[in-house]
Amino acid sequence: MSALRTGGGPVLFQAEISFFPRLVAEGKAVALDSYLALDPAFLEDLFEPAWNYGVVEGKRYGLPLNTSTPVLFYNLDAFRAKGLKVPRNWKEFEDTARALTTRQAKGFIFVTDPKAWLFEAMVTSRGGSLVKEGRPNFTSKEALEALEMLHRLNRGGALSARSMAEATFAQLDFVRTKG
Repeated sequence: MSALRTGGGPVLFQAEISFFPRLVAEGKAVALDSYLALDPAFLEDLFEPAWNYGVVEGKRYGLPLNTSTPVLFYNLDAFRAKGLKVPRNWKEFEDTARALTTRQAKGFIFVTDPKAWLFEAMVTSRGGSLVKEGRPNFTSKEALEALEMLHRLNRGGALSARSMAEATFAQLDFVRTKG
């Protein structure tokens, strides 16, 4: 970012999607639309939401190199043992996490991330965004709902928060139905 701000940045670089609005707002990104002459058949073969990752305010500033999608796993055996159905919304999720919590296991294992990537997924799944008009949007209704849910689960003993460095242990806890 420093190199870009001082005019000494590279011609091309790989950036995380959250940087695009900021770079555009600061005038440090060039729209690529006039440089791209893509075959429509090529575009038809792409997943539209992923292809649109590089678009800001209707103009393309980046080309998606790869995508990563957070996935929430659940243990079907644990659900069946408690007579639970797969939750369809965050309220049901919170209730299910509480119902799965025992003295030996937490109902929800949450791996924290220094970039808040997984938390961001919780916000966007509620229809929100952590960035609005190029600025932090941490006090949005959706961000607060996600934080409050995590707080309630933690306070109620149903949340096991693990750091990214502990991700392997979190996976083992999940497989062993612990938390």
